[in-house]
Amino acid sequence: MHPHIQTLIEIIKNTVRQDVVSIILFGSAAKGYLNKESDIDLLIVVKKYNEPIYKECWKQIKKEGYQMLGIPIDLIFAEEKALTEVTSPFYLDVIADGKVIYGKDVLDKTVFERYNIAPITTGGVRIVWRVSA
Repeated sequence: MHPHIQTLIEIIKNTVRQDVVSIILFGSAAKGYLNKESDIDLLIVVKKYNEPIYKECWKQIKKEGYQMLGIPIDLIFAEEKALTEVTSPFYLDVIADGKVIYGKDVLDKTVFERYNIAPITTGGVRIVWRVSA
């Protein structure tokens, strides 16, 4: 694991504390394309979402992460139970490409089969998700 990612995990654990269920890396860093123009995209899955608390955590993690690493950090918080029936394109991308870097694996890969969802690709690049009847 990239040392930047391990540093971010520690910042998140110290900021959010016991509520962290899982931290999922997604986007270019998860695909192995991290470069000097990249940011680090993280989905932080928590037991119970409390917007005022996590808004402050979000600010602190982004600030500390950037100060320590010099890389922009993009964070999304989600409540664990809210992920069980998610079929939005964003979450499908996270399920398909995301990497659990801390905590339990909450990525329900069965969603593709249960809802008959498949990617449509062009030149080997996924451009959209298709739901079949």
